Amino acid sequence: MNPRGRVTLLLWLGLIAIAAWQAVRTPIRTDLSVFLPRSPAIEQQILIEQLRAGALARLVLVGIEGGSTEARAQASRALAEALRADVQFTQVANGDGQSLQADRAFVFRQRYLLSPTVDAERLSVGGLRAAISETIEAVAAPAGMLAASLLPRDPTGETLQLIDTLSGSVSPRREAGVWTSRTGERALLMVALRAPLIDSDAQQRALATLDDRFAALNWPELRLL
Repeated sequence: MNPRGRVTLLLWLGLIAIAAWQAVRTPIRTDLSVFLPRSPAIEQQILIEQLRAGALARLVLVGIEGGSTEARAQASRALAEALRADVQFTQVANGDGQSLQADRAFVFRQRYLLSPTVDAERLSVGGLRAAISETIEAVAAPAGMLAASLLPRDPTGETLQLIDTLSGSVSPRREAGVWTSRTGERALLMVALRAPLIDSDAQQRALATLDDRFAALNWPELRLL
């Protein structure tokens, strides 16, 4: 190789070395907060926090298609059971008894935060007296079994207030004991990942685990969406 060629080669190798050194030292961020101004407004801070770790940033809607209604329901229950045993998932709901029981327990624990009737007046002496009287009247009603079971733990009847509020809401269709689409051709599950959106690698591992758990069920006629 002539001297000019050797110089060119050395320069090329030097440039590669500098590029490699720069690539190693350059921090790569996937955090959306880099697009915020230096002093973000409170609304911007809340938005980024929800994108990082909010509920919608961790929820995955899962569908199971193909086969019969009973096969889809069995696969839904089996997949939900497998995912609930995995620490990568914080919640798995598919409309079965176990998920409904967990939802009821959550609503009961958070009843004072969720109830539309709770305010300073309701928690005053007069408000508490009136609320407890309403609960006692509900116990005496023909359908007062639920109110009677809740009275010792929820004397102001906030759980009953929540049930009345939610009774008019639209709930997913259920067939064979699990959630389905409106047409009934797809079983539905809602899965909450433990990893926040900012940890994209952990979320990818969780989604790969979801695929593996479904494949392990060995239902060739069913498809996972």
